Amino acid sequence: MLNIGQTENFSKMDKSQILAKFSSDPERYYKVSLFEEKGFMRKSCTKCKRFFWTLDQTQSFCPEDAENNYSFIGNPPTKKRFDYVQAWKEVESFFVQNGHKSVSRYPVVCRWRDDLYFTIASIVDFQRVMGSKVVFEFPANPLVVPQICLRFKDIENVGVTGRHFSSFCMIGQHSVPNSQGYWKDKCIELDFRLLTEKFGIDKKEVVFVEDVWAGGGSFGSSLEYFVRGLELGNAVFTEFGGDLNSYSVLDQKIIDMVSLEETNQIHSQDYSISLIQKAIDKTAQLGEHFKGKPSIIVHPGGYSLNELSSDNIQKMKNMLIDSVKQLDISKVNFLLENMPPYCWFYGGRWTSNIFLEANDLVKYCKETNLNICFDLCHSQMYCNKVNLSLIDELLKVEDFAVHYHLSDAEGAEGEGLQFGEGDLPFNKVIPILNKYENRSFTIEVWKGHEHGGKGFKYFYDKLIENGLIVQ
Repeated sequence: MLNIGQTENFSKMDKSQILAKFSSDPERYYKVSLFEEKGFMRKSCTKCKRFFWTLDQTQSFCPEDAENNYSFIGNPPTKKRFDYVQAWKEVESFFVQNGHKSVSRYPVVCRWRDDLYFTIASIVDFQRVMGSKVVFEFPANPLVVPQICLRFKDIENVGVTGRHFSSFCMIGQHSVPNSQGYWKDKCIELDFRLLTEKFGIDKKEVVFVEDVWAGGGSFGSSLEYFVRGLELGNAVFTEFGGDLNSYSVLDQKIIDMVSLEETNQIHSQDYSISLIQKAIDKTAQLGEHFKGKPSIIVHPGGYSLNELSSDNIQKMKNMLIDSVKQLDISKVNFLLENMPPYCWFYGGRWTSNIFLEANDLVKYCKETNLNICFDLCHSQMYCNKVNLSLIDELLKVEDFAVHYHLSDAEGAEGEGLQFGEGDLPFNKVIPILNKYENRSFTIEVWKGHEHGGKGFKYFYDKLIENGLIVQ
């Protein structure tokens, strides 16, 4: 199955209501450029009334109610023959040739989500639960993955119907609709080309059926596609948050204190500052229940998908102090954190343009009389990129860094590694950290919280073993 952003929970919304609303406006939700280019006609099933798109003028039933339902059995519609593995290889080669990265499958035991025992869909690979919200972390955009899934919801039908299974391979085609990914038009075009060009299926046999997906506080339209009654894929477009009575377009934008302009991916500078102020106010409110002034660590921003000109980078640097001065930080210890050379947000690889080098950090601290959080992993990656010394950078900020983030690093993008897995020189860093008093640190090892914090503990034990003095 090919899918974009799909899970399996319809429990909180009435699917028929959503489908009726979407189908009442097909131009908005279902019509894609391929339908117009190839001459697909929109029809309503004579029996169930569901809407579908077809090239066959005589077809009056949707695939599930058509007389040729399951007519593929003994009469394959493809011109080519593949075994199980070959089928995946053909799909993989097609999408790789069309700009996708092929990602290795994830485990069937869903260790990264506490609310799921098993991986039930390919999209689960990239979901992370943060409080009550599910966010996505894609290792590439767009990508394709052959995910083995386990489902037991309809296990009573396994072995009875011939079409129900407890395990299957979901070929996940995932894309975030930014400058690197794509949305509905490109998705359906690719899927149609896969069927007709790669598999050799007659284009007149491909039928797209209007459907919806809903769950987890979000929903969107989807287009299932069938050949001779067999569903070959389901392209899901998660677009809205909330429910039918109160919903909004999902707004996953990046907060950037030095945003040069608002785009469909980055908030404006003013709005970013207002959101940071909300976080500061909430931190101060929570701090009333604890001793001492609470600290808040903030990324300054300065992101771009492409390399910026030196003039625009300087504009961002000039905007930073003014942005900080607009914030009311009187009730918190406000700590900006140095950035890595590259970041991943919502499936896109972004370049960091400011707050990278120690000299800029020191200049900021002197002009604002504020301290910073110094992330050694971020700095090591930046040093690897521009051929600087982490030790020199660390010593330059020693009078201003009051909190440290610790993890190993490799190259310019290997972030959050376990102790000893990267090239960060802990043998030189630890003696320097031991000189400082009243400094704190946080371990930021990727997935270190799993299994009762096993990764964090291992890193901490290695720090102690290598001489770090913790008071």
